[in-house]
Amino acid sequence: MNNIDDLKDNGLLNLTHLYEYVDVIDILEGKIYKFAQKDNFAEDLKILREILERDDSEKLRIVFYTKILAKILKKPNELKLFYAMVIEFIDRKSSNIKESILLINLIKIITNRKYFISTVFNLMQILHLYLKNLATAKETVKKQYYLDDLKVSNDSLKNIHFNSFVINEILVEIQNQMNLYSTNIGYPEIAFIVTKELRKMKGSEFKEVIAQYIKEFTDNAEFIEEKRKEWLSSKTGENGKKREFSYDEAMRFEKNIKMEKELN
Repeated sequence: MNNIDDLKDNGLLNLTHLYEYVDVIDILEGKIYKFAQKDNFAEDLKILREILERDDSEKLRIVFYTKILAKILKKPNELKLFYAMVIEFIDRKSSNIKESILLINLIKIITNRKYFISTVFNLMQILHLYLKNLATAKETVKKQYYLDDLKVSNDSLKNIHFNSFVINEILVEIQNQMNLYSTNIGYPEIAFIVTKELRKMKGSEFKEVIAQYIKEFTDNAEFIEEKRKEWLSSKTGENGKKREFSYDEAMRFEKNIKMEKELN
């Protein structure tokens, strides 16, 4: 069996084969059809778990596996396991600045509208690392930096422009997540913590954009909080006591907020 079709026909195709044969995989509209035809991905989730648990795993392989599974997994139980594994990895590595570019890539991959997956606090943790590192960076030679380069070298960490590049990427992703979940019923609580941390950074060179984000997040938090009060004031439980949101009510609330924002 020396080609991808033989592997598929014999039911042996998995993530490892996909990575090795990546140059000959049929890719159409972002979907890898041969791989996506499998009935279940238990073996592939096991492969992902194994590389996430190893400290010497190739970073590009981690990104590749994560990106493929994020595109094709559909079953709730497989998705739940997938997200849990990736988030656990991100949580475990967030304090290591050498893993930061890998983590930013993974965060971008798993962030989506369908599921509430907030990694904004991981982003804040990485942001703190870079703001602290920027204060000691001395090298000023300008270079082009990209998130595709997953390795964080000691030379890069000494470069002011590299640190500024990563900080800017993190701030953009924080804004992206806060906007993505801006109709979420728990937004005010998330925004409170995020803005509290951002206020500690207003003295940095990024103070203008940070001040803009703080205002944006605070305004939306106040809007959601007001809508929550209006919703709950119209619904009382026994003895006239206000109830908490049920899951179904929370979903309807978020749907209504989304519609209201789209109309405005």
